[in-house]
Amino acid sequence: MGEKLIYIASTGRPGPVVMDVPRDIQLEDIDNVNYPEEPRVHYRPFRTVVNKDKLRQAANALLNAERPVLLVGTGAMWANATNEIMRLAEFIGCPIVSTLPGKSVIPADYPLYVGAMGYYGRAEASMVALESDVMVAIGARFSDRTFTSYDEMKDTRKTFISINLDPTDFNKGIKPDIELQGNAKVLVSELLNAMALLGSKHQNHEWNKRVNELKEYYSQFSHPPDDGHLRPWRILKTLRDSLPRDAILTTGVGQHQMWAEVYWENLEPRSFFSSTGMGTMGFGLPAAMGAKVGRPDKVVLDYDGDGSFMMTGNNLATAVDENIPVIAVVNDNRTLGLVRQVQDMFQNRRIVGVDYGNSPNIVKYAESFGADAYDAKHMMTLQRP
Repeated sequence: MGEKLIYIASTGRPGPVVMDVPRDIQLEDIDNVNYPEEPRVHYRPFRTVVNKDKLRQAANALLNAERPVLLVGTGAMWANATNEIMRLAEFIGCPIVSTLPGKSVIPADYPLYVGAMGYYGRAEASMVALESDVMVAIGARFSDRTFTSYDEMKDTRKTFISINLDPTDFNKGIKPDIELQGNAKVLVSELLNAMALLGSKHQNHEWNKRVNELKEYYSQFSHPPDDGHLRPWRILKTLRDSLPRDAILTTGVGQHQMWAEVYWENLEPRSFFSSTGMGTMGFGLPAAMGAKVGRPDKVVLDYDGDGSFMMTGNNLATAVDENIPVIAVVNDNRTLGLVRQVQDMFQNRRIVGVDYGNSPNIVKYAESFGADAYDAKHMMTLQRP
């Protein structure tokens, strides 16, 4: 049973599984355990369909596009399709935007990567997506977190091409003009082959010039002048400059998560992990611990908010007892920031149930588990309370 659960959780569209072990079975005496050579599962794995006609249609659309863009999501990460996607972007000379979890696909310093788009994403990435005439979604859903207005996006009359392992996603949000079902790594390679057969095209110099204009314009808003205070963009930049290139960052859920979406620069694939589906508060610390166990050679940091951190902060006991060395950076602003922001902006500033007082002292809380804890009051110094 265990090997079946691991297989289901780690193949196709990876996700959690539940194993219910009845009490009578738990009390059974087991002398011999025989592990099957292959797991026996009762579901059909997702297929990869190499449809030459659809690949040719997609290749023609991209080669004739004036303002193409690639949108990458989690499916591209699971397929390890980073190199193929970058080759595709370079072949047609087009920008890349991502979903929030898709940040983990393309290095932030890759010249053609603009950033994560959507409701809490980078404005320049959303504008690039909006102004494009052909969009290729690679392992990404057309979710309402990424597309804040389906009608506005449809009004652009762009061609939507979707590469997705799960065919049910083709019927959600926006109906693609061209559907390619299967593994992102395989299908992007096939798309490149189809484009090579049709020939190269002129580089989109005007489009790339426009993309750079958007990036430069919006940078004045996302990175305001440095006033010396503990601003989110400066905290994340300081952390980035202090950590190895291949450091792994996890986040909790809340306002700090959105700051990480915009300001954190992950520089290696599969190095950014956040709860982006149901938005599970408390995800950051246990996720960091899991990442450290899986990759003990990496520096792992949980970037968290005080509200989210306190949901699962007692996992510090496990981290200390089992010697799992992770770092947790907690934004201690004494409020549930994202909920407060929504109340402030959309509910007539009626602030209810989001602010709390001086309890708990998070430094003392961490120390009670035997963890080292510091109170960072300035950018360049860590002060022990």
